[in-house]
Amino acid sequence: MPNFNDDLDDFETRDEASKAAFSRLKEWRIADGETHYLRLVRNGAINMDVHQYIPTKEKPAECNWPKWPEQMWAVCRRDKAFRLTDEAGNLLDEYEPDFGDCYIHDHYAGIKGKFGKDLSVPAVVGYGLAAIRKVVLDPVTRKPMGLADDTFEFRTPAGDIVTLPKLVIVAQKYSQFWGAIKAAQFLPPYNMCDKDWKIVRKENDLKVTALNPTPDLQPGTANWKRYEQAIELLGASVEDYLMESASREHYRKFFIVGELPEGGYGGGSDDDDEEKDGKKGKGAPAKPATAEVDQDQMNAFRESLTNRAKPADADVAAVEAEVAGADSSVSPVF
Repeated sequence: MPNFNDDLDDFETRDEASKAAFSRLKEWRIADGETHYLRLVRNGAINMDVHQYIPTKEKPAECNWPKWPEQMWAVCRRDKAFRLTDEAGNLLDEYEPDFGDCYIHDHYAGIKGKFGKDLSVPAVVGYGLAAIRKVVLDPVTRKPMGLADDTFEFRTPAGDIVTLPKLVIVAQKYSQFWGAIKAAQFLPPYNMCDKDWKIVRKENDLKVTALNPTPDLQPGTANWKRYEQAIELLGASVEDYLMESASREHYRKFFIVGELPEGGYGGGSDDDDEEKDGKKGKGAPAKPATAEVDQDQMNAFRESLTNRAKPADADVAAVEAEVAGADSSVSPVF
């Protein structure tokens, strides 16, 4: 006879597990005053030109989302990652198929943001992959005795429920985060994955601390296989994450006036074909023609952007510091 379960807590857990396969990999966030622990599971960070805090177009009538974002980010479609190279590895003035144009560069140029910066000028951001860690306390003394993975239940395609570590995308600037990571591995084996990292945020500054190396938990060990399993089952790919945010569909969804994403606004679209096309190596013009839009719509949109960009909040200074990411006191501790 089936063993039916009426435990609502278990129901919630299994419901989340069943939806996890369809959930987008989230970016790591740390609030002022918080302390987090991370295990980087990718030895390196992909740096990209990124358009940040870009005002979106007006919510399309075809979109039934309950809340439309006022701002959105996007990978610049003219980033050097999309440029072709010659046999010697030198960059050419040609791009991978479907890249080389950038709607934000072309249509937001000259429009100033809240802090007087040109909205079309991108920032350089580094992207990595990490597992969220948590402190384990001694049951008697209640003192920290180590770190363990923060986990969740996941339903595999075969229907099995497995426990996986929570993975997040780490998107940070060099001065704010990655510089400290690099400083902590200036000696061999140059491995950022063989230790945990303690991060404390105070206002707009991050203090990054390298903890002791863990010989039994690093790439190549048996314990590391749990991260490899999570990456495989979740399809956790920094490259795919960035390709999605650089795709024409992403730009159509949030920025291009008068155009809609082919996948609509229901559950997104499958960009696999676009990604494959972007790796075939066929040349494309360095500056292909951008989409034609109604000029009256565009002029009204630019006026709307200018009005929305005017400072109106009392906390502008605090937001500006966060956006700029400059003068941060990142100090690795060994």
